[in-house]
Amino acid sequence: MRNNDTEKIDIKLASLPKPSLNNDRKQEIKHTLAEKMSEDPKVKNQAKIMDKVIVKMAGAAAIALFLLLAFIPMFQNEGSNEKNGITRITDHDTKETEETVISNGFKIVNHLYDNMDRGHHDYHGEVVVDENAYAKKAPTRGDIVYYQTPEFTYDKNQDLNPSEFEIARIVGMPGEKIEIKHGQVYINGALLDTFYGRESHTGKLVKNSNVELKEVKIPEGHYFILGDNWWRSIDSAIFGPLKTQLIKGKVLGVENDTVPFENSQGHVKIDFVKTGMIDFQVSAEGLNPNEQYTISLHNNGGGVTFGPKENVKIQAGEIVGEVTFQPNSAGVLEVSMMNPVRIVEDKGEITINIKSEMKIKEIITSEPFEILIGKADDLDITVDFNS
Repeated sequence: MRNNDTEKIDIKLASLPKPSLNNDRKQEIKHTLAEKMSEDPKVKNQAKIMDKVIVKMAGAAAIALFLLLAFIPMFQNEGSNEKNGITRITDHDTKETEETVISNGFKIVNHLYDNMDRGHHDYHGEVVVDENAYAKKAPTRGDIVYYQTPEFTYDKNQDLNPSEFEIARIVGMPGEKIEIKHGQVYINGALLDTFYGRESHTGKLVKNSNVELKEVKIPEGHYFILGDNWWRSIDSAIFGPLKTQLIKGKVLGVENDTVPFENSQGHVKIDFVKTGMIDFQVSAEGLNPNEQYTISLHNNGGGVTFGPKENVKIQAGEIVGEVTFQPNSAGVLEVSMMNPVRIVEDKGEITINIKSEMKIKEIITSEPFEILIGKADDLDITVDFNS
């Protein structure tokens, strides 16, 4: 079995003079920005593009454009817009639903607290934590982090006894000002227009919320964290901004050995049989014994179709073409195929599809899951598919 114990920038341009943009001046602008932003390769790309654009412009307009293009990459994870006269911050990358993962070599935390519950017992059970996620990059807004609870006193309830380690979501970043008005989070005065920016009880938005938090300036080296289920969470709303040093890892998802198929029952057993190889053993029930099916795995890297005969093992049913299979008389199909781990490593979400060749539109698809590989330890896990 698995061994998991290893353990806006707001750029305000005043009425600038109109300097002559000779070559020396252009280089001065680029060098100044490079010194400040050299760690961001996207900014370097913008500098290269501007080499060709800036020569056709002059004065403050060129400087303004250069600054704007240079800073844009910093905020690609977030958006800022104005709607009904209200400035809003959006986050299009953070998913509202929890991630289902099958992991090997990551820390597993048994999280039984409901502070992250959005109505589906979210992040309840075995939570997968990457303790090295922030070794080379800083946390970002929307991340769920595993952290050590700081010492604090809370006059309203002195009986609070939180766990030594907990999980919650980053809502405020270092240097920002955060406040909550009528259950809505505001960052530097802008409305945080995200699913985690407003009070909800188990995923349902609270109307006429009376939750208030006076403006807090988040110090450098600190983050403001909140649970998704505010009324059940002990977080920065109680103990204040959290020191970076207390963040111990990033939550990748929930280790879940039950991933349902649509309209059918079955399971996939995933076995890391040896270093570099992974065996997918697919079992499906309730299929039409008179139809033929293909079995395929799909992820961000493309897909893999089970077959031909020499590459698969069949425990129930039979192969009737290069990549088509027919269930047995009971409608059961059990097929396994071994593949290199690289087909799933760092490829994102995975789905298993079973498609009828006779009814083209009939496709049975699993809910997405993800395989995360931390070490080369052997892993033997069963994922059950239930309707």
